[in-house]
Amino acid sequence: MNISRGSEWRQWDLHVHTASSYDYKYKGIDSDELLVKSWRDNGIEAVAITDHFKIDSNRIKRLRELAGNDIIIFPGVEFRTDKGSTNLHVISIFPESVDLALLDSSFEAIMINDKAVAKESNDTIYWDYRDIVEFTQKRNGVLSIHTGDKANGLDKEINNKTLFKMAIKTEYANTVSIYEVSNLSNIEEHKAKVFPQIGVKPIIICSDNHEPRNYERKEKLWIKADRTFDGLIQVINDPEERVFVGEIPPKEDIANKRKSVYIESVKIKKDKDAKNLDSNWFNVDMPLNNGLTVVIGNKGSGKSAFADVLGHLCESNSMEEASFLHQDRFRKGPQKYADDYSGQITWLDGEKSKELKLSANVNETTVQYAQYLPQKFIERVCTDLERDFQNEINKVIFSYVDTTVKGDAKNLEELISFQSHPYNARIQAIHDEIFELNSNIITLETRLTSQYKTSISDNLKKAQEMLDRHLKTIPEEVKKPESKLSPEDQVKLDECETQIKNLQQLIELNRTELTTINSDIGTLTNSITDIDELVNSIKTLNTNLIELKNKYFNEEIELVIKYDTPKGIIQTRIESLLKRKTDIIEILSDSDEVSKSLNKALKEQLSIKKSIVDTADAAEKAYQKYLEDLKQWESTKAALLGNALSPNTVNYYKAELDKIENEYPTKYLSLRESRLKKVKEILEEKRKIVDIHADVYLPIEKELIELLSGMTEKVDFKAAVVLTDKNIGSSLLNHVNHTYTGIFNRTDKAYVVMNKFLRDTDFSDEDSVIAFISNVMKVVDDDIDRSSGVIKDKARFYELLFNLDYIGVEFNLNYSGRDLIELSPGERGIVLLIFYLALNKGEEPIIIDQPEDNLDNESVFKKLVPCIKAAKKRRQVVIVTHNPNIAIACDAEQVIHCEIDKIRNEITYSSGSIENKIIRQKIIDVLEGTKPAFELRSKKYIF
Repeated sequence: MNISRGSEWRQWDLHVHTASSYDYKYKGIDSDELLVKSWRDNGIEAVAITDHFKIDSNRIKRLRELAGNDIIIFPGVEFRTDKGSTNLHVISIFPESVDLALLDSSFEAIMINDKAVAKESNDTIYWDYRDIVEFTQKRNGVLSIHTGDKANGLDKEINNKTLFKMAIKTEYANTVSIYEVSNLSNIEEHKAKVFPQIGVKPIIICSDNHEPRNYERKEKLWIKADRTFDGLIQVINDPEERVFVGEIPPKEDIANKRKSVYIESVKIKKDKDAKNLDSNWFNVDMPLNNGLTVVIGNKGSGKSAFADVLGHLCESNSMEEASFLHQDRFRKGPQKYADDYSGQITWLDGEKSKELKLSANVNETTVQYAQYLPQKFIERVCTDLERDFQNEINKVIFSYVDTTVKGDAKNLEELISFQSHPYNARIQAIHDEIFELNSNIITLETRLTSQYKTSISDNLKKAQEMLDRHLKTIPEEVKKPESKLSPEDQVKLDECETQIKNLQQLIELNRTELTTINSDIGTLTNSITDIDELVNSIKTLNTNLIELKNKYFNEEIELVIKYDTPKGIIQTRIESLLKRKTDIIEILSDSDEVSKSLNKALKEQLSIKKSIVDTADAAEKAYQKYLEDLKQWESTKAALLGNALSPNTVNYYKAELDKIENEYPTKYLSLRESRLKKVKEILEEKRKIVDIHADVYLPIEKELIELLSGMTEKVDFKAAVVLTDKNIGSSLLNHVNHTYTGIFNRTDKAYVVMNKFLRDTDFSDEDSVIAFISNVMKVVDDDIDRSSGVIKDKARFYELLFNLDYIGVEFNLNYSGRDLIELSPGERGIVLLIFYLALNKGEEPIIIDQPEDNLDNESVFKKLVPCIKAAKKRRQVVIVTHNPNIAIACDAEQVIHCEIDKIRNEITYSSGSIENKIIRQKIIDVLEGTKPAFELRSKKYIF
C-alpha cells in the first residue's frame, strides 16, 4: 500500500559543484564527505550536481552512497554558450533514474568530443545553444539559466537595447524551464516585469557551491514536491504554488506556529472486542498534508466514509448530516459495524485526541476541532435561506469586523445590536423602552440557557488547552551571536530595533485607547439619548400639567416641572473624545500620505532593519528570526490569555461564566417592565440602522472585490427595512377570540384578511406601516367595550403590534445582481463556499464532501478553484471530490485514493502527491475516466 503525505516543503539546491569542476576550491580526498555533511547540516534534501563541462558518474555514485536515502541527487552539468554573448551559462538537470554511466559516456562522446568548440581549455570551451537544448531534451532533462544579477547570466550578458538582443532572450525563455538569480530583489523584478511578458517560471537562488568547507547560501530554496524529477516537473508546471525563496514558506511558518490546529495523521482501526469478525472495513494510519488533501475514488468506494470519520473524530457539530456514519448506514443494525471501530487524531504538536468509537454520539455543544461540511449540510443551508444560510454568512462577516469596533459582541447580531443601541434606545424610550428591553431580554435569555453555559465552559476548556499547548511551543533560544556587522550597521540596527519596539508599543497603546474611546462614546451617547427621552417625557407631562392648570387652578399658579440636565457637559466630553478618536485614526492610518502615521513609520523602520539584516551572516539572521518568533510567541500567548473584553480567550470565558452566575440573572429581572408605542419614530430609527449594516459589511465587501476580481459574477450587500417575522399575522391572531363578530370573525376569514393586510404593506414606508396598524387595530376600535373579550391578552397583543419587532433591518446578499432566492442550488452553493473557503478566518481544518455537486465544470474551475487555493494558504483543507479540476487545478498537495472490497467488507486507502506515478495513474483512471478516454476527448476537442 502506497501511503505518503504528498508534496511537502523541503530545501533543495539545484546548482552544486564538486571536486570534478575545474575551478573547485577544495579537492581533498574528503571533499565528497564534507559536501554531503554540509547538505545535512543545512537541511537540504535534494540537490543537482552541476559541474562545469563534466558529468562525473563515478563521483555522483559516490555522493549517492554517502547521502543514502536522506538526500536525492540529480545529475546535471553547467555549460557555457555563445548565443547572444561570449560567456552565458546554462545548466542541464536530468532525472535521478537516468543511466549514469550512459549519460556520462554520451556527454563525453557527443558534447565534448563532437559538439564542443575551443575545447582545448576549460577557460575557452563553449557550445552552440541548439546543441545543448537537443542533448538535454533527448535525455528528458530540463534547462536552467543564470539571470538577474547573477554572473554569466542572461541579464548580465545580454542587454535589452536592441530588438535582436530581446529576440535572443525570448528564444531562451521558450527553451529554458528555470531561472536562477542571486538575490530576492531579482525575484521581485522578474515577477513584476519579466514574467508578465514570457509567462511564470520557477525562479530560484542556489548555492553555486565551490567549497565544501564553507557551504553558503544567500537564501534558502524551498520546493514543495516529492524529491523526484517528476516532482521538479510539477514545480515547472506550477511555480507560483511550489517554489519559495527565503527563510521559510508562509504556510509552513503558519503550521509550525499553530501546530495545535493541524492534523498530523488520522488512525482508524478495528477494536479487539469487535463483534463482526467477517469484516475489516478500516485499518489505516493516514498522514495528512498541511495544505490541500483531495480524496478520490470510484462511486461507493469509501470517499465520504473517510470524510465522515475525520469529521467525527474532530467532533464536528455537523455529524447529524453525515452520510456514511448515519444511523441508516454504517451504524444500522443488526450488524452495527460502527460499534467495531475506533479512531484517533494526532495533531502536529504531538497531542493525540481521545480515542473515539465510530458509533459514539458527538454533542452539538462540544467544541469542534475541525469544520466539516457534509453534502447534506450544504444542501440544507442552501435551502434554508432565511435562517441557516444567513447565520453561516453572518459568522464570516463578523470575523472581518475590527477588534476595536467589536467590543463585547460575540457575533454579528450582537454587534449590530450594540452599534444600533442609540437608535434602539430611542425606540425603547418611545415605547416605554419596550423595544430595547425586549432585545436585551432575548439576548440575556440566550446567555442564561444551559446550552450557552455549556458552550462557554467547553470553550474555556479548549481555550485553556490551547494556551497550555502553546506554552510548550516556546521557540528554542538562540544566543545572540557576536555581531559581524560593521560598527555603523550595528548602531543603525540597535537604533532601528529601539524605534520598532517603541512604535509597536505606541500603536498598541493607541489601539487600546481607541477601543476605550469607542466604548465611552457609545455609553455617553446613550446617556444623551436617555436624557433626551426623559426631557421629552417631562415636556409631555408639562403639557398635561397645563391642561390640569387650566381646569383646576387659577392663572397665577405655575404648574410646571423645571429641570436642568448635564447634556451640555456630556456633549462637550463626546466632542473631545471624537477629536481624539480622529487623531488616533490618523496616527494609526496605513496610508503613506499621512506624515505622522505610526504604521508608516513602523514600515520604514522594518524596511531599514530588513536591509541591514539581509546583509548579515546566517547566525545573525537566525538570531533575528528567533527574536521575531519569540515576539510572536509572546503575542500569541497574550492573545490566548486575553482579558474580560477579548472574545475567545481564557480570561474572557472565565469572566463570561462569572456573569452567567452573578450578573445576567439580576440584569434579566431588572429589564422586565411595561411598554408604550410610537411607530413613526421607531421606523425612522430603524432606517438609521440600515446605515450601520452598510458600515459593518464594508470590510468584507472590499475583500470580496479583491477575491472575485477574476469573476464576472459579483457578490454584494443591500440593507433595507423589511418584514422579518413572516408569522406575525398568526401570532397576532392567536390572541383574538374568533367567535366575536368583527374583521377577524371566524378563523378562516381572519387569516385571509390578515394576510391581505400584510401583502398590501410596504414595511419600508411609514404611511403604509401606519395603515397596517390602523387596519389591525379595527379589532379593538370597532367595539372598544368588547375589546378585552376579543383580545385574550391585550398587553401581549399590543406589544406584538406596536413594538415593531416584526419589522427589522435585513441585508440582501446578491450574486450576479440577483437575490439568493432567485439562484439555483449550485449558485447558492458557490456563494456559501466563497464565504467558507476564501473568506472564513477560522484556523481549524476544514473538511468538505463533494463541494462541486450541482456545479458545472466551468464554475468549478473559475469560481470554486480560486476559493480552495485561497483557503489552503491559511488552513488545512480536506476535500472529497470526483472532479479533476479540484485535484489538478488546485494543485492538491496530497491525493488519497479509496477502494472498496464489498465481498470482504474492506476499504483500503493509498495516498501521495500528483507527481507520484502510482497516484497520478489513479487520478487519470478515476477522475478522467482512464487515459484512453481522456486522450479520446482531447482528440475530439481539436475540432
